[in-house]
Amino acid sequence: MKKIKKLLGILAFISIIGVIIIACGDDEGLNNENKTLCTHNWRWEINESSISKKVCILCNEKINGKIGDTGPAGGIIFYVADGSGGRSYGFNFFNDAADTIGKTAYYLEVSLKNAKMEDFGSYTTNNVPKMRWSIDETHGFYPVVSSVANAIEIGTGKRNTALIISVEEEVRSYGNYYVYAALFCDRYGNGTLYNDWFLPSNDELDELLRNLPFITTQVWSSSQVDSNTARAVSFVSAGYSHPHNKNQSLLVLPIRAF
Repeated sequence: MKKIKKLLGILAFISIIGVIIIACGDDEGLNNENKTLCTHNWRWEINESSISKKVCILCNEKINGKIGDTGPAGGIIFYVADGSGGRSYGFNFFNDAADTIGKTAYYLEVSLKNAKMEDFGSYTTNNVPKMRWSIDETHGFYPVVSSVANAIEIGTGKRNTALIISVEEEVRSYGNYYVYAALFCDRYGNGTLYNDWFLPSNDELDELLRNLPFITTQVWSSSQVDSNTARAVSFVSAGYSHPHNKNQSLLVLPIRAF
């Protein structure tokens, strides 16, 4: 009798293992019922010609990323252009100061590693990345071209950042120091696989603060208003940006697109 019970126990164990193997194998044709049994271990599969996917290394299921997910560079995804909810499928992303054509991106992620999650305003510049938009404390930022870094749309933040740096370094002999917002973001990922961070445009920042509403202080965008002011946004006024003098020290949050 004991041998029969033992044999039945072994058979039951083998059956369970068989279900797990079916649920977490490499077969892309697994049905949804079996896939729900998988505990999922996700990695990013980056695509250049279509939206990047999260892929389970156990069952090979592929899904789009969503707001709040960890991005490939370790940031938090706050914008997904997947064609749902009235959003476009992808957005045009301009990569540098000379880029007038752009390429298609689908996600934006933000790094919060240098920022505290509490009331940012109660910390000094040494505790969180708060700094000036321009490195000139008195006169602000004087553009060589009047329209430089004025763009506000999603997809323009990286080009804005490059334009700001190019002009700052042209007119300031000390422009290579980490003392203003655009350069801080541009240098943020130096020495890592992901060195493509930038200061968000006004509309990129607006999406960030709408979808991650725990940030309650003013945050610099890369969108210039005029030679003395640039746009800043806060969660309490998301959707409305306010001109601030470029010599004010405000919170800076690097983002990247993929």
